[in-house]
Amino acid sequence: MEKQIIAALEIADHEVRLLVGQFFNGRLNILKVERVPHLGISGYTIMSETHVVDSIKKAVENASRNLGVVVKRILLVVPGVHTKRINRQLRVPITGRISESDVRRAYNELAKAQYPEGYILTNILMSKFFVNGSSTRKLPLNEKSDALTIEAECYYGKQSVIFPYVSVVEKSGLKILDIISDDIGFGKEASLFEASIDKPIIAITLHEKMTRLSLFHKGVLLSSDYLETGFEKFSKQIETTLKVPSDVVHRLMYYNIDLDLENPSNDPIFMWSTKSTTHVLTQEELMTIVADDIKMFLKDLVMRCEPIFELGSPKFVVTGEASVIAGLETVIANESNSEVSTYRSTTFGAKESGLTAVLGSFYYYKDQHVYREMTMASVDEIDFMNTVLDIETDIKDDSITQKLKNMFFER
Repeated sequence: MEKQIIAALEIADHEVRLLVGQFFNGRLNILKVERVPHLGISGYTIMSETHVVDSIKKAVENASRNLGVVVKRILLVVPGVHTKRINRQLRVPITGRISESDVRRAYNELAKAQYPEGYILTNILMSKFFVNGSSTRKLPLNEKSDALTIEAECYYGKQSVIFPYVSVVEKSGLKILDIISDDIGFGKEASLFEASIDKPIIAITLHEKMTRLSLFHKGVLLSSDYLETGFEKFSKQIETTLKVPSDVVHRLMYYNIDLDLENPSNDPIFMWSTKSTTHVLTQEELMTIVADDIKMFLKDLVMRCEPIFELGSPKFVVTGEASVIAGLETVIANESNSEVSTYRSTTFGAKESGLTAVLGSFYYYKDQHVYREMTMASVDEIDFMNTVLDIETDIKDDSITQKLKNMFFER
């Protein structure tokens, strides 16, 4: 799937996120990022299809115009809430050496396995391969053997959660290449599956209207928990108390609160006017309103995770839009006595913490390539190549024109 143009879509709690990317030499290059707000979701439930469909169409239209080719198919990132995990083992007879057709046959058999009632298969992750008396996490292609035993984690999403997301995408005129749980997307982007082999990983995603807790252990996504509350309640606290313009509340909270500070600054950080009055806000005033409440919220998250400590000393990995607030790591570390880090992507063009899950969907799709007969692109590749060639021709023509102008008119 090298050089294929792939688009990935996440319908988050307050905005639609559309990323268009391309793998080249194993590296993901992001070509376009579109983020369009909506008011169509409460928690993870779609309340207004119209609002969400309109936002999706706007994101696709903007991206298509920029690329010069229409985005027709997408990877869909869905909430992993109420997901069921079933560990399955499958033995595959081998003739000679293990080939891609052998693992594809196994993948298809796993996909056909009986579903829990009311659920639909969302993702299959091959976790271990047993061949010639030894186990490995790496696919043993070309290994000589008479049999291959595969251990796989099959994740099933609740139909009542997944189908509304699929519906709004289809009503937007798009086709779905694949469905990826947001927990798995986070795990793929931040390499949490590999990191959890040695110790439990508790992944925390701090959304605006929701908070997600995901547990990775021994290379497997074990479980997830969704809280229908996020940092929106703190931003509303600021807006209601200070009467500041709503469009600047997020910036004030995310980039001016520092939970590490014992003595916040009294210097002005923001000024605004209402009628004939000018208001001035200091960091100390801002933190007086919400800092203690944010700390209590984080401490409550750690308390919810206490049963996991029985598996061993965990590591916390934090992402999401609100993870940019300074001092979050310190609060969680002090409360849990554990290692804590904040994850931000290093992918050029998509380094915002809110894009972690949708970025990981690209890597999931790439990793699944070996198990499928083919992978499709999100755009018509011939049209895209023609667009690229037209641009290159225009650039070349401009260059020649400029040379002629220099020759005749600048002497």
